[in-house]
Amino acid sequence: MKNFLAFILLILMAHIAMNQSLDDYLDLALKNNPDIKAAYFSFEAQLEKVEQVKFLANPTLGFGYFISPIETRLGSQQTKISLNQMFPWFGTLSAAKDAASLMAEAQFEQFKNKQALLTFKVETAYYNYLEVSELLEIHYQNLNIMNSYKNMAKIAYSSGKSKNTEVLEANLMLAEITTNVEILEQRLDLLKRSFNRLIYRPDSLDITTTTLDIPTDFKMNKDTDSLLVNHPKITALEKQMTSAIIEETVVRKNGLPQIGLGLDYLIIQPLDGSTVKNNGKDAMMPMVSLSLPIFRKKHQSQAREIQLYKKELTAQKTQLENNLSIEWNTTQNQLFESKAQYDLYEKRIQNSHQEITLAFSDFRVANENFKNILEAQRDLLKFKLSQVAWKRKYAEASAKITYLISK
Repeated sequence: MKNFLAFILLILMAHIAMNQSLDDYLDLALKNNPDIKAAYFSFEAQLEKVEQVKFLANPTLGFGYFISPIETRLGSQQTKISLNQMFPWFGTLSAAKDAASLMAEAQFEQFKNKQALLTFKVETAYYNYLEVSELLEIHYQNLNIMNSYKNMAKIAYSSGKSKNTEVLEANLMLAEITTNVEILEQRLDLLKRSFNRLIYRPDSLDITTTTLDIPTDFKMNKDTDSLLVNHPKITALEKQMTSAIIEETVVRKNGLPQIGLGLDYLIIQPLDGSTVKNNGKDAMMPMVSLSLPIFRKKHQSQAREIQLYKKELTAQKTQLENNLSIEWNTTQNQLFESKAQYDLYEKRIQNSHQEITLAFSDFRVANENFKNILEAQRDLLKFKLSQVAWKRKYAEASAKITYLISK
């Protein structure tokens, strides 16, 4: 575990060292991406629900006028004003607030996941651009080399030291490289436009480039549970499940009686000629009421709905953990394979350099087998191109590992 954490730290340091410009591009993408903004607005909207559920229901104000006044010994009742406030069962509001708060936290985890996914997408697009940029540089170098080989073949042919077919072979290789350069230049331009669109800036702006990192050794880690536990999608589901448990409490409390406190104010018209004490004095009557939750099926249905929702979340979490574990193992294998293949092609490249050196030596001594030089150069080009591809795959896998462990 310690070795693997050290490897993760090495990856993060490599990302920082690769180029500060990548961080700038990520910053642009995260600030300008509409999907990220929408996710954050959704989080803020959920926060507003926390404010909504913590308040009591609106009080009721009633006004009544007696068409036929009720006569009492203090006078006739003409008008009645009532004010009433219902209070849910004890702890209902605090539980509802807790449930809403957890849902807001879950929404924020979803927002974080979208950020992480966009980061991975931008990094992948950047690495693809760097790959084509490196491939082009290799082809440019080989154009110069093949032009010199072509001139050598012509000189050797003119002096009778080689065959005309070897000149034709050099021309063919030169044509292949020239065509590949044109294809790669077009691909690089398209990747630049796509990348600029991804970070929401003009298509024509240039991209700062560097070389892809050389793959480093790492140790396979099969302890996925401890490493993936902080993934925002898993955290979001856990908060939703906790919120659902509290929501069950809210439903149960909503099924209990609500207590109402109120006040009736009676306006009394005084009796003419009456000498009774308090004649015409208005009356106030405090009121206490209790709701009768006799329609239980509604609350029972809500409780069953939440129980089914909890089962749904549990199944989703199990499936998500399994999917992330599969991705984890696949990505680790990609890291291992990329490193192994890179090392293999490094050996092949060194071997090709030796073959070219020997072929040149044979050509100088015996003035023959110039074709061996061309074949060795073709192999060298192929190995270099393949090695760059494996560097790109390693970089993508490293970015995927970073996403999976939520760093």
